[in-house]
Amino acid sequence: MKNLKALINQEKKNIIDAWIKFFILKEKISFKKITKVKYLSDYKLKVVFDNGEKRIADFKDFLFKSHNPMTTQFRDKKRFKNVSIAFGHLTWEDGQMDIPAESIYTMNLLQNS
Repeated sequence: MKNLKALINQEKKNIIDAWIKFFILKEKISFKKITKVKYLSDYKLKVVFDNGEKRIADFKDFLFKSHNPMTTQFRDKKRFKNVSIAFGHLTWEDGQMDIPAESIYTMNLLQNS
């Protein structure tokens, strides 16, 4: 619950913006999807989004600042390298850890490729 509160606090502006766009302005919300992923080095992945955008996502800070055992288990690079895509999101070990494409943006994991 503590992690959920921290995430909501961190993302409150994005949540409010999305809520206003959908409920007030009646705008359609489109969600990004990841179509390709490739392990590069350390905790970096090259991701390709459904709009053709190619970026590098660096998970090092995310993994090492986390206290959640479901996340920290992927500090093991052998396990981290075993990433795949399910429903447009990054996933590890059949859902032991899932990161939606949108979260990669909001968590500030992206670098230019």
